[in-house]
Amino acid sequence: IFRVSLEPFTKLNLHPLYEDHFIRFIGRTSDFEVILSNSERNSYLGSKTSDFKEYKDLVINAMTEFEDYYLLATTKGVKEIRDGKIVSSDQFKEYNGKRVALVFKAFESIWISEEGQGLTRHDIKNNKKKNFENAPAYFYNALIPDDSTSILFGSNDGVFKYSLSEKTLTRLPPRVNGMSLGSYAGNSTKDIYGNCWFTLDEGLYCYKKDGSITAITAERFLPSTLLYTLNADNYGNLIVGTNKGITVINVDKEGVPESSNTYNIENGFNGYETHMRSSFKDENGNIFVGTLEGLFMIKPEFFQKKVKPIAPLIRKVQNKDYQYFFQELEPGK
Repeated sequence: IFRVSLEPFTKLNLHPLYEDHFIRFIGRTSDFEVILSNSERNSYLGSKTSDFKEYKDLVINAMTEFEDYYLLATTKGVKEIRDGKIVSSDQFKEYNGKRVALVFKAFESIWISEEGQGLTRHDIKNNKKKNFENAPAYFYNALIPDDSTSILFGSNDGVFKYSLSEKTLTRLPPRVNGMSLGSYAGNSTKDIYGNCWFTLDEGLYCYKKDGSITAITAERFLPSTLLYTLNADNYGNLIVGTNKGITVINVDKEGVPESSNTYNIENGFNGYETHMRSSFKDENGNIFVGTLEGLFMIKPEFFQKKVKPIAPLIRKVQNKDYQYFFQELEPGK
């Protein structure tokens, strides 16, 4: 892949898999192995130096690093990436053949959500597990706040908080400033200030670093509420993929939006729209999203570029009946 411009969006065409119109999952390991699930509900694992291995009728939903390998939540149970292959997990073989929506490692535990069955904590140290009663049926994502006292989960019934000290799972308030944001918390990300963000039906829900709640719902900042992907860059922006393109919202440390720009076919983004949870941020801050036109790379630093305007060449100034002629100015003067 070679960049030939300073535009923030690049369509990746290094491999035919990247051109699939419905990339359901995209991720990468620390060994630079790409993992991808496509429109045909197959998954692939490979790198620039190796061919992609195909795993038929297998869709990846989530991925987490565990010890010296990776765990995958898939439509056929919990899988592992070991030695460049996707294999069944002996440790979590009870999920074999089951549809698993989430796997997440945090605080010496593996948190697993089997579709329709809520949330289960597997204590690695004590080899015990706990099912949470009265939990929603589906969990999709998880974040650890900077104070490391809790875990936040996005579910089909809003955002939930697990307290490490109290060992309780509770639902966070669904209303912000008197407005309900809905229940489907399909995506999450943490911004550079430590605020944790979730997509909900009516906007962006923010669990601030101090534990208070705020939200972004105004149309001038969020032109669509069909929110498919959510990432945070290293410059204070939220990168939101919707049915209307990519919206870049600059927020301050209090989670207050300061500006918003939406990119679509008219101004540089040719992917049209992203797909639910089909995104990945690498160690360099690049963001990859699956779109209707295949896989795109977003370079957030180019949102920050300020192009110096060309100095005008003043040839004539006319004001009513008087005319003044000036010598042509040199650029920059």
